[in-house]
Amino acid sequence: ARSRRILRICGSATSRGSRVGLIVRSSSRANAKAWRDRNRERNLATKAKWRAANSDRSKAVAAVYRAKNQPKMRAKEERRRALKYGKPFVWSKTDQADALAHFGGACAACCIPVVKSVNLHWDHWVPLIAEDSPGTVPSNMVPLCAKCNSSKEAIRPADWAVRRFGQVVGCEVLRRVENFLSRKKEAA
Repeated sequence: ARSRRILRICGSATSRGSRVGLIVRSSSRANAKAWRDRNRERNLATKAKWRAANSDRSKAVAAVYRAKNQPKMRAKEERRRALKYGKPFVWSKTDQADALAHFGGACAACCIPVVKSVNLHWDHWVPLIAEDSPGTVPSNMVPLCAKCNSSKEAIRPADWAVRRFGQVVGCEVLRRVENFLSRKKEAA
């Protein structure tokens, strides 16, 4: 409240009000951050107390945020999983765009277009739980449709492709995806 009052006074009292307002606002943010850093435990306890008293509202706000930010939530989950298995996480939006462009905006396995982000899943070609998995890196990530990704689970690519598509088509899928991933590995 004090910073708003200062902002109103500074903004109307000077010809350079917007510049002064920015300075006041940034110093106010810095002060608030410094307070939060100094009182971390107290701040966390206050937030936990509020969440406990307003659990329904807190859950509703979280659900709305997750629904609006699905790609961000997926990325967060991928980071968490990579760290859980002690694997690197080096995966950006640019890497995603490159992979999608390479496969023509379609599933890397069945070639069905993945127009909507709901149908698009990013798969670790070599599963994270495998010892030789390179992690969440461009040379291990491919776009798959929801159906292909659900059926692949944590199965080795060669076994999955043959089981899902048969010997001939499965080998073609493997060749196409491995070709892309080897190019990514060489570029890194």
